[in-house]
Amino acid sequence: MAEVCSENRSVTAGGHTSKKEECVMERFFLYAAVVVVVAFVGWQANAYYSGISSSVELVTLETEVGQQARTVLPDGSTVLLNACSKLTYSLGGWRKARGVQLEGEAIFDVKHKNGKPFYVHTRHYDIRVLGTNFNVSSYAEEAEDIVTLKNGKVEIDVEGIVENAVLVPGGKFCSMTTAPELTR
Repeated sequence: MAEVCSENRSVTAGGHTSKKEECVMERFFLYAAVVVVVAFVGWQANAYYSGISSSVELVTLETEVGQQARTVLPDGSTVLLNACSKLTYSLGGWRKARGVQLEGEAIFDVKHKNGKPFYVHTRHYDIRVLGTNFNVSSYAEEAEDIVTLKNGKVEIDVEGIVENAVLVPGGKFCSMTTAPELTR
């Protein structure tokens, strides 16, 4: 490029630009291209790193005595949180897996998403949901946890038990601190 810009030519009778002006234009476009590339890389880095930070951003919904709260989760599923309950989930986690942590009691109406099961994590077990309507009661001060299925299908993974429990509509799962029980 230095060789091209070293020649000085004047404007010809036909109105063409000189070699010096062409050199200035070439440098201008080169610098503009560099600025565009740097801006694009910065934008992509910002999108990448902001995605990482949002994955640890937790949303918590908590109710007091006598209160209930209804919320719509990022995937369109709805939750009715009962009194003295707490629901926690990560905003960024919804891109990879759908899941919430529950302490207390809630009614879930989960939207079916192919290939993306929904999980409810409680103190003693994890519930794998495949698009359904169900109730979970898991209060820390109570010895019994209960899952009641209204529609659809849920699979319950109890820590320390090899076989998962699968509920059908109308089914109920009770878990005491000693031995879980499945009612059909």
